[in-house]
Amino acid sequence: TPSSWRAIVETLSRTQQRIVADDRDESNVLVLAGPGSGKTRVLVHRIAYLVRVRRENPRSILALAYNRHAAAEIRRRLEGLIGDDARGVTVLTCHALAMRLAGVSVADRRSQPGDGLFREALDRAVALLNGTGLPPEEADEQRERLLAGFRWILVDEYQDIGADQYELISA
Repeated sequence: TPSSWRAIVETLSRTQQRIVADDRDESNVLVLAGPGSGKTRVLVHRIAYLVRVRRENPRSILALAYNRHAAAEIRRRLEGLIGDDARGVTVLTCHALAMRLAGVSVADRRSQPGDGLFREALDRAVALLNGTGLPPEEADEQRERLLAGFRWILVDEYQDIGADQYELISA
């Protein structure tokens, strides 16, 4: 609707509008800007644009956040822009994605999960995504199965990720 278009695109600066409304499908985009310049806002509006303007299935979108607080903030902002459609978008931390892919859970742990658990999950998820030990065609099939349906992967605060999280995103 016109009001949805205004909220998603026209409330942004010209530069932000060009990024959000970019219709290229097969390219990576890096938004390089200083703190407080609106990078997370661009990410949220890009997701809203994909869902409302491009009519992408919300379930085909994965947003990775630096920590749980940032993930919750992305969900909150997204719900404000696109309402119930926001529930279909997967918003996780890199560690949560790794745990999901690797089948690792903190529910079975009696103590607080530590860095060892997260490192283990990241290593296992990267190995699964890379198809470690599998022939190339099986590795590709496995990666497709693991990422089943994600067409769009957006990463918030990319500059803050560590080497282990970079491995996951690269895989």
